[in-house]
Amino acid sequence: GGHEAGKRKSSESTQRPRADISCSTMAMPCCAMPMLDADAVSTQVEAATKQAIDALEPVQEKFTELSAQLTAPISMESVKTSISSLTSEVKALAADPSAMFGAGGCIIGCVFPIEQLGAALKDASAIISEIVPSFTGGSVDRLIAYVNEMIEGLQGVGESIATTLKSLGDVGGLLGKLSGAFSGDKAGKLKMVEDIELFLEGAQLKVTSKKIDSIFGALGRMAKSADLEKVLKSFIALGKWLAEVPAKIKELAVPNMLVSLCIKVPEAITKLLDMLAAFGKMFDAAALTKVFEYAKELGSSASSTGMAITGPLEAVEKTLRSAATALGFSAKM
Repeated sequence: GGHEAGKRKSSESTQRPRADISCSTMAMPCCAMPMLDADAVSTQVEAATKQAIDALEPVQEKFTELSAQLTAPISMESVKTSISSLTSEVKALAADPSAMFGAGGCIIGCVFPIEQLGAALKDASAIISEIVPSFTGGSVDRLIAYVNEMIEGLQGVGESIATTLKSLGDVGGLLGKLSGAFSGDKAGKLKMVEDIELFLEGAQLKVTSKKIDSIFGALGRMAKSADLEKVLKSFIALGKWLAEVPAKIKELAVPNMLVSLCIKVPEAITKLLDMLAAFGKMFDAAALTKVFEYAKELGSSASSTGMAITGPLEAVEKTLRSAATALGFSAKM
């Protein structure tokens, strides 16, 4: 019924003389607004809500996890400085592993498997030397610049998505009150306008939409990069190196309790382990690998995946705002 009435109303308004002040002096949307009815609003909002939830839920976990791992922008200058000092430290130790034990003589040779340690350090040195060149070209810098854009969107994205999903789940309650408000008195209409405003404020649709937009925008730029594949390989190798080397060194160079009462772990080893830990904190190769793998997996569909979320979120916001404007308008009539 509402739809027919809407049609009739619009055909009447086109036949009115142009002198009708209320229409010509108002911005165009106001003329169209009163034709909105509760059914139309509910249908649109319900459809958009379902689309938004279906598109948001699959990315919620991934983005929440990444936002916990990638908390601050990455400075490629610091990464390069750190990786080159790490490399020279490993190379120096690998060149002469016994030197790090100083003048400890025979006993140290018995306690520490120097040959094995030397071999492990040589391996570590060879692998890092292979990885490093890929960090000095511009391709990693460019991809990390996109990651930094993404990190901005990731800040608080977990909470933001959770808030939006919770509100979208509750939208039915709001829509249930709509038809009563449209046919109700002035006070009822104004109360509904206020309810819509409060709902939109709580739902953070714009905030979530903006974050999702910047995350998928950055992923799309990564996916288009010709260097993605090559950089991803380097990051996987570096991540593996960072995960395995400290464990191997600790196993070979940190003596058992009994021995450690008399012998301290050589300072050079402690220093190397500290450097590795600091680098791992500054540069989460595993998390970055996940980002690049995701960008690769999305490929050319990155922007449409983002729009599948932002489109419906914006539609919910826009439709509810139009309803609030229409209610406000008819409350003034």
